[in-house]
Amino acid sequence: MKLSNNKILITGGATGIGLGLTERFLLEPNTVIETLWAEHAPHGYLL
Repeated sequence: MKLSNNKILITGGATGIGLGLTERFLLEPNTVIETLWAEHAPHGYLL
């Protein structure tokens, strides 16, 4: 599977699998958009 130069939308990116996928896809040159619940947002995130 090609893991670079993609546009990726991840829902639930603040915790668990969504967070893991976000971190993994950002290791390659991808454009990643994630959605998350405000109460789960890590410090430093802009909502």
